[in-house]
Formats: sequence, structure tokens, C-alpha cells
Amino acid sequence: MYAVVLLVCLSWVALLCFSVKAYENLALHQPAWQSSAILFYTADLAVDGRTPTCALSYLARTVEWSVDLGGVKNIHHVLIQYKSNSVYDTDYTKYFLGFSVYISNTTNKEDGVLCFRDTNYTRATIPNPGNISCPYHGKYVIYYNNRTHPQYPEWYSSKTSIALCEVEVYGCDVYTYGMDCKRCGNCSGSVQCDHVTGTCPNGCDPGMNGDECDRDFIKTHYTFDFAQCVSIPHHSRQVGPLFFETPRKIQIFGIRMEGSGSQYNYLIDEDQTIEKDGETAHGPNTIGSMLPTLCLNPPKATRL
Repeated sequence: MYAVVLLVCLSWVALLCFSVKAYENLALHQPAWQSSAILFYTADLAVDGRTPTCALSYLARTVEWSVDLGGVKNIHHVLIQYKSNSVYDTDYTKYFLGFSVYISNTTNKEDGVLCFRDTNYTRATIPNPGNISCPYHGKYVIYYNNRTHPQYPEWYSSKTSIALCEVEVYGCDVYTYGMDCKRCGNCSGSVQCDHVTGTCPNGCDPGMNGDECDRDFIKTHYTFDFAQCVSIPHHSRQVGPLFFETPRKIQIFGIRMEGSGSQYNYLIDEDQTIEKDGETAHGPNTIGSMLPTLCLNPPKATRL
């Protein structure tokens, strides 16, 4: 029984550690600001990595807190730990209800994008900590709340305040993707790749290929000797798609026949995919389309 419990606990700890380490906490020890502060309970206490210390403000109709991430970042999610007692139904929760989170490139939330606005939580249901998905780019994360447009639900406070014990902003630098923050490939127009899959929305820069645009066409000369194949019309100079059998099936684009006799030279990249002037060739009536039946077991290519 103890062994089973230990195994479950260890599995849970491993999962927790993985989820925490997957993204970097971009807000940790970064400059922070808030609209007002009670004594020494300043904004930086919400990004010091210690939940017992909290940023606190005076009661007001509007309150705002922000953290400067030090540059535009690729944000994934935000964790917010509020000040609370041992039970939910305390004097603190009513001040948090109705809060919003913005991502912006300036200190003005109106210049940014709204990540989240609470319209449904009650004093019994507001999560602590709260996990907010924010798949956006930005330099500032802004927490905002107000009591300027009554009527509010009866469980809201008449004024609001900041009582943030820790705000953690998880994500990566820009031009990265995935939980391990891999670098984006060479996306056309130098745009950000998909933050989850790494695919480029508008294709690749010239000379690059692959789903993540991370492989370039390295032009290398190879020679294929078809002497062991059945007769192939050597005079063919057509361009078209080519499939042929080697240890694995390979698709070749942009065929250019060079040389004479049974020797032909091709321009090939690392993946053995031929490209001619960056254009994909078309047309089935070519020598290339005949190879699957004419030459099932050609000799291996020899690099020049």
C-alpha cells in the first residue's frame, strides 16, 4: 500500500515539475508597478518568487498592476496567486472579482489585447491560484480591476484593491514555439511561427523547406548510373516529378538531365529532393514518371 501511494506521489511530483519547467517564468524579479501601495507592500513583491509576500494597494474605484518583461515575449499563460485566508469566503475574494488581464507592448492596457475578464466567478468559485491562458506577444502584463460601472453582483465589493502575492508569466522569447521553446525556422516575411506547432503561416523564406522551414536546399551534385536498368531515352530533356525506389521512396522535383550515355547529373538537397530554380515541376509524361516500372532497383547514388 505504501509503495503504491509513494509511486502515485512521485508520478504527481514529476508531472508538476515538468509543467513548471516547461516554460520560463518571464516575470520573476522583473520591474513591476502598481497604482498605489500600502506602506512597503510594493508591486515587486508579486514577482519576487515568494507567495508569503504580497503587493497591496489602497481601496479605490480602479486599481492597476503591471510587470515589465524586459522585451516582447511569446506568452503562453499567467498564474495569479491572490492573498487569502484558509477559507474562500473571506473579505479578500470580493475585491478580486471582475478583474481583467491584458498583454501590451506599452504600459497602456488599451494598446494591448484583453486576455481575460472575469464575468462569472463568485466568492466561492474564484480559483486561487488562477491559471489564465494568454497566447499572445507582449512586453507588459497588466492586471486591472474597477468598480466604476454599477450595478455589480451583491457579492462584489463596492471598491477594489490589489492583493497579489505572486504573478507568474510563463512563455518564451519571441520567434520560439512549443513547451521547450524551440527556435522558429525561417518563416517568410520573418513572422512568428505557430506558438504550438512551429509551422510558418505564410510558408518559408526562399531556399528553405520543411514543416518548420528549418532545412535549406544544399545544392550538391550526385551521379546516378542507370546502366543496369532497361533502356531509357537518353535524349529526354523534359522536366517533371520523379519517383524511384531506393531503400526508401524519394520524391524528386525539377529534374534536369545533364550529360550523355547512361550518366546523368542532378541537383539534390540533403533530403534527396531535387529542386530547379525554386520551382516545382509538373507533367506526368516525362522520363521521371517512367522510372518506378523501368528501374526498380537502381544503383546507389555516388556523391561527386
